[in-house]
Amino acid sequence: MSIYMSIDEFLRFPPIILLAITSISAAIITNIMMIFFCYLKLESMEARLNKCRLVAVHSSFWGCSHRGRVARLCAVYCAIALPRLNARRGIVDLEQVRAFPRKTKILLHIMFLLCTLSLVGMVVAATD
Repeated sequence: MSIYMSIDEFLRFPPIILLAITSISAAIITNIMMIFFCYLKLESMEARLNKCRLVAVHSSFWGCSHRGRVARLCAVYCAIALPRLNARRGIVDLEQVRAFPRKTKILLHIMFLLCTLSLVGMVVAATD
């Protein structure tokens, strides 16, 4: 008898258990990425978007607590995710958003997509 589980044995779990495991794994990965961005990259991202009023207001309003850093990261993501809409409203500088590093944009999109998918998966697993 082996203490290791083969992939075939793992895939024999009920689908709801596999969905729950996948959702929790996505949530853990999202939290790791969020901590990385909040504590290692946030100041440099805010410095790149210093002319954006949305980012400037949030960085001055929220402090350096964990909750404040997450709110500031969400403001940076809103500026990056919806540049044209925010430019029409006059709260971001479109040129600064376009000059933002592509890899960082992609990582932020992946992080928020994983967060959304983990939330949906947890809701489906809880209601089934």
